[in-house]
Amino acid sequence: MPMTQPNVSLDHHWSPPMMSELGDFPQPPPSSSPEEDAGETNETVAITESHIEQIEEQTEPAEPSVDPQEPTPPSPPPKMNRFPPRLQRRIDIFEDALQEDPINIYKLRELAFRGIPEQLGLRSRYWKILLGVVPLPPLPRSAPVPPPPRPGQRNTPVPPPPSASEWVNVQPDSESPEDSADAPESAERVEEREGEGEGEGEGAPVWSFFDHADIQEHLAKRRAEYQAFVADFAIDPDASPPTDHPLSSQEDSTWNQYFENQKIVTEIRKDVKRTYPDMHFFSTESTTAMCPHHQALERILYVHAKLNPGICYVQGMNELLAPIYFVFAQDPSTTEEEAEGDAFWAFMNLMGETRDMFCKALDSEDTGLNGCILYLHEKLCQLDRELWDSLEEKQIKPQFYGIRWLSLLLSQEFDLPDVLRIWDSLFSDAKRFNFLFYLCSTMIIHYREELLAGDFAHNIKLLQSMPPIDVAILLDEAADLCARHPP
Repeated sequence: MPMTQPNVSLDHHWSPPMMSELGDFPQPPPSSSPEEDAGETNETVAITESHIEQIEEQTEPAEPSVDPQEPTPPSPPPKMNRFPPRLQRRIDIFEDALQEDPINIYKLRELAFRGIPEQLGLRSRYWKILLGVVPLPPLPRSAPVPPPPRPGQRNTPVPPPPSASEWVNVQPDSESPEDSADAPESAERVEEREGEGEGEGEGAPVWSFFDHADIQEHLAKRRAEYQAFVADFAIDPDASPPTDHPLSSQEDSTWNQYFENQKIVTEIRKDVKRTYPDMHFFSTESTTAMCPHHQALERILYVHAKLNPGICYVQGMNELLAPIYFVFAQDPSTTEEEAEGDAFWAFMNLMGETRDMFCKALDSEDTGLNGCILYLHEKLCQLDRELWDSLEEKQIKPQFYGIRWLSLLLSQEFDLPDVLRIWDSLFSDAKRFNFLFYLCSTMIIHYREELLAGDFAHNIKLLQSMPPIDVAILLDEAADLCARHPP
């Protein structure tokens, strides 16, 4: 039973000046016979060899005159490989998808499901699209819209991640010194790269969907709205009128509102201080003041609580916000203030899809916490009946382990790097968050033999504190189960 996805209204709709028809993903051209290929190659070589000297003479530029008294500027350092070849190819594919006009959301989801590189702020830009921070232009009506791919289905030729996790060192495709990330770039490769960038200027940035003026305007407007919320909800009791007593209990009393807000802030701050305290990103040298990034989390959670008084703040929301803010703050194209505003709207949209699990009044509903736990229980029964019977016989209820898994999107079961990789797949799920139930079931099935042989105490300890699992293998197994047992 997948969680509901609300309709997110965006007050600004953007239409690009030119809408190219969306076709199928590009396919390789039909291969010709070896004889034809050989004939074409020989003809090309013959033409090149017969005219190469003449072309060079015609295109050779004249040497500029040099003043002997003028100092010669130092030559620039040789260019170096920015990333290993295999990783660079993956980055190029993800960047190319952001340069299409219009953006193909199905292709973006398919790419993101297989893991987004963290380099160059790619994960930040993809998450902003997948979480609805930026609006996508409508696809042309005349364009055929392909069905959303099932998790694990591959249509676009994307090189798979080079290792079990993108957070380990990327190994080159070959053991040649020229392919090493630390080896200097060969002269042939330098000329090839210079030829690729010819006409675009030295260091010219690659155009992407986020460079549209309408998108930049939309982001600026949303960020300003968030800053306005922060200012509106900041109550200064010293500015209250003299007749307003600090002990007043009237609802319109400035002091009363201030103390009510401080209760929310105190509850939020208690959890925020415990959010990834061992990470350098969230650490500070001060023993009294909060880390600036923790302060940003506190402001976002406080504004969300004021805008949603029915739910206000519930413990665990900080664990959902922190990875989003971390990713956005690592984007080199945005400032920390801009990242805070973007993280707020992404968190608001995410909570719009998961808020039923944080509302006690909806626990008995299908989209509530108990309904999601029951759906996970049924999914495990569908995928592995023998293991399900064993857990039932030992009276191991899914509530013992599933509440934290589902409500926090597995953010407490893995280290942050693995959480980001998992969320790539969860956010790209068109039926969000249906793939989460397959992933949780896969985590249980991964320790099938140990769970079948263990007793109640052993199994509870295992499920509540699982040993480290290779996330890449786990996601592949979950995708395979989803393909073989569709919802």
